[in-house]
Amino acid sequence: MIGYWGYLEFEVNSEWWQYPANIERTAEGRYATYYPANTTDRPKQVFLGPEAGKLTFTMVLDQRFNKNLRDLLADLVTWVNKGVAGELVIGTKVYGHNKWICTKLVEKFTEVIHNGIITHAELDVTLEEC
Repeated sequence: MIGYWGYLEFEVNSEWWQYPANIERTAEGRYATYYPANTTDRPKQVFLGPEAGKLTFTMVLDQRFNKNLRDLLADLVTWVNKGVAGELVIGTKVYGHNKWICTKLVEKFTEVIHNGIITHAELDVTLEEC
């Protein structure tokens, strides 16, 4: 196993591939601008705290032997629509301080075979700490 987010395992074996690629993590701080009364002084930035972490990646799904990805894709859309939060683990490392929600999911069906069976898809996933 490569890792997981909530119930979704990142795994590669002889029958399917489910793994993240092109992982990008964004960390930002929140700042307020303070304007001193003396107009000759430059504005000051005041640190207010961290923004919620954001992580984007492409999820590669490839299932051979006529397995259909439709059920997994439907589950992922349900998680987005219901705000399901899950722990994010890559390898043995937990990322972030809280659980993560999927705020955006873009599906790309890259291989569809007979009877409309989806055997390969790529998902652009955006997760945010909650």
